[in-house]
Amino acid sequence: MNAALLLFFISFPPLAGASEFEELPELVNKKNQHVSGAALKREAAERLTGFLARSYIPTLEAHVGGESFRTGSVAGETQPYGALELKLNLFRGGRDALEESTRQAQSRVARAGFEQTRLQELTQARHSYWALVYYREQVTLIDDALKQNETNLAAGNKRIKAGIATETDRIEFEMYRVQLGQDRARMILGAANSQRALNVLIGRAEGTPLETTQTLPHQHDDVILDAALETQTHRDIQALVAEGEIANSQQQLAYRWWAPSLDLYGSYSLYRFQDRSNTLLADRFEAAAGITLRMNVFDGLQSVASGDSSRLRAEGVRQETAQTARELSANFEGAKQELRLTHDLIHAGEQSVETGAEYLKRTQAEYARGVKNSPDVFSATEKYVNLRRRYAEIRRDYQIAKSDLLAILGK
Repeated sequence: MNAALLLFFISFPPLAGASEFEELPELVNKKNQHVSGAALKREAAERLTGFLARSYIPTLEAHVGGESFRTGSVAGETQPYGALELKLNLFRGGRDALEESTRQAQSRVARAGFEQTRLQELTQARHSYWALVYYREQVTLIDDALKQNETNLAAGNKRIKAGIATETDRIEFEMYRVQLGQDRARMILGAANSQRALNVLIGRAEGTPLETTQTLPHQHDDVILDAALETQTHRDIQALVAEGEIANSQQQLAYRWWAPSLDLYGSYSLYRFQDRSNTLLADRFEAAAGITLRMNVFDGLQSVASGDSSRLRAEGVRQETAQTARELSANFEGAKQELRLTHDLIHAGEQSVETGAEYLKRTQAEYARGVKNSPDVFSATEKYVNLRRRYAEIRRDYQIAKSDLLAILGK
């Protein structure tokens, strides 16, 4: 017996009753390292905020050293020196406030990036989960088809022995058995790959068994079909708005190149012997306090170039934001329409499966009375199996489309 036929007897892993689907958001948030990495980047950006308040905290600097100095007839001496300096910012022409605005906007970009990463990984996990359920359900459907095919084959053999059928009837069922076995092998491989992918996404070992529902579910009155999208709160729009604010702040900062700065300072110093060579060590200690006003007079037009660049970048981001909002609305409506269509197809598919079951039942009854022949039974069986498998595909497509829609909504 070849390897393809042996696949008929592969036992599929038993399915537990509980589903891990509802746990996916928590598992992705806690175990997925793409998400945890994005969370650290978000936190890193948040740590840089508060610059404006910190700019008014005094800075204290100290330095100390020793030096041996000799000049002319003065004997060389090794003596210490050092200083303690205190500075306090009073005013910097609004530049500190603009820097704080930039950092706040950068923090919002990082938050939007975290949400994008989280939802991307969660959507992939949901896709893998529903693919796993689909493949497992397909294996169950194929197993049912194999049993039905064996029943048909047994009935065909009886008719052959009775002389009312030919060997071709038996061969047709045997070929179908091989075909189903090949499909079953593909479904088992698909399930293994989906389980592996899902385990990686939720931070588990690749071979960890996963619990799923046994069949693809469908809600007849799914509330997501009535959901609405607020584009202004979407993560992509929030990130672009923040990028525009960064460009605006950098533009204003460049155009304020001339703005004065005012600082208080104080120091207590021990000068070097070469700086105060005519005084004793005790007389080289000095204390000072004062106020400093600084202003740039001319910067070689560098600020003009920087400011114009930031202004153009801000306008570019504004236009990109408007286009992105329009695309989001269009994609959202398209996704809803696709979901609604798949929803309707599910109901039609459900009816088709019931019709196919009734057709197969009547064909088998007529076959038993001698009205139908083996090709009729084979055809009815194949149609019924294909209808059930197609019905599973439609329900899988619905869950995939729903996962994509949830991602757009940020859920």
